[in-house]
Amino acid sequence: MSKSLKLLFAVAVVALYAVGARAMGVRPETPRTIEFKGRIKTLYLDQIQYEKAFAEFTKDKNADAARVSDSKAAANAADLAAAIGRYYGKDDAGRLRALFFSRYEGMKEYTLAAFAGNDARKKAASAKLYENAVNMAAFLGSINPYVPRGDVSSLLEAHAGNGISEVDAVMSKDSATTREVYELMQKNMKILSDDLSEAIIRQFPKSF
Repeated sequence: MSKSLKLLFAVAVVALYAVGARAMGVRPETPRTIEFKGRIKTLYLDQIQYEKAFAEFTKDKNADAARVSDSKAAANAADLAAAIGRYYGKDDAGRLRALFFSRYEGMKEYTLAAFAGNDARKKAASAKLYENAVNMAAFLGSINPYVPRGDVSSLLEAHAGNGISEVDAVMSKDSATTREVYELMQKNMKILSDDLSEAIIRQFPKSF
């Protein structure tokens, strides 16, 4: 099985898990849970939007627009860390911030290396992204017992691989593959954000 097919398979498996988990029943939604889930989902969808825009503008040699997208991606990493980290202590929140920034930096480094034609830097950035996915899943699982660590790890590793595939597709001007990967990433992020949001709501019910 190719790497890309493995990533697709991982997303499919986790999607089945998510449906099964919801079928078993979760606490009723409230305005606060709906707002929180929507916030996390929006932030994750913004993440992939800014990363894609950075790649597109880099391809077009539009330096000003690329800088704006880069700035938005960096701010998004901080916002995601803050949205999740606020429920944990200062040390854990700081670790989350470092992990989200590592993801942001990895995608930026891979994008710049790809368009520069630097295979060594691409390989290093790719390794950084996959390492970040594993570390992020492990850390989230360590601070929240309701996080399905294995499933979240699969989602995050798929997210890393899909991000890399998207940059490669943008660089080669393959619009069909770029669109397909982006749609897959949107589905991936919706599942991931729901899993993380539900885990936090279960861990801190009095906050919702």
